[in-house]
Amino acid sequence: MTPATTWPRTVAAVGIIVTLVLQLADTIGVAQDAGLDGTAVTTAVINWFSFFTTLSAVMAVIALLVRSGTIRISAAAYMLVAGVGYFTLLGGLTDPMGSVAWWTNLGLFALTLVPAVMLVDLWESRHGAHIASRGRIVGSALVLPAVWAVYTQVRGPLVDAPFSDEPWWFPYGVIDPHRVAGGYVGVIGMYLIVGCALVILVVLLRSVVVYRSRGAAEAG
Repeated sequence: MTPATTWPRTVAAVGIIVTLVLQLADTIGVAQDAGLDGTAVTTAVINWFSFFTTLSAVMAVIALLVRSGTIRISAAAYMLVAGVGYFTLLGGLTDPMGSVAWWTNLGLFALTLVPAVMLVDLWESRHGAHIASRGRIVGSALVLPAVWAVYTQVRGPLVDAPFSDEPWWFPYGVIDPHRVAGGYVGVIGMYLIVGCALVILVVLLRSVVVYRSRGAAEAG
């Protein structure tokens, strides 16, 4: 990896980090302005880290700074799922973190520009020969979402929503059993749908990386 190919990834990673820091600072500010006590502010911070969007953005930073094809493919798939989900399933829903400033909203940066950056990064990748098998990379990509799903459903009923009177908190309404038709059955259905979409994306992205790497090898 030459400096010419490294610096765009570094700049993108720094941009994501800055956005994350601004979003976190703004979330804390909103919580404090709402008159929440220290415990509730801490809960709001933990809630922010509990969004899959946040975790996906962190994974994107890691993927942009390392050479692991598996991590880069997984992170790209996470960002695409998060982006599509945000603008389709979640568009127009009330922000469970309270009102945040538009210029620190992850939805305007991490869910629009970052997926594009991740796709370009994969398109330019030349490490297809070192990519894990299809089954292995799919299994690896599903670990984080699976752990997050279990964590979310276990923690949700145990914490109070800091910006409302609800005695529970879930990062997205589409996985909140109190709001989804069918309760937990509906939530499981949503997880399965998103999981299938993630698997398809991972397989497609891996195929692109392998194809591009083979083309580069033949050209060389």
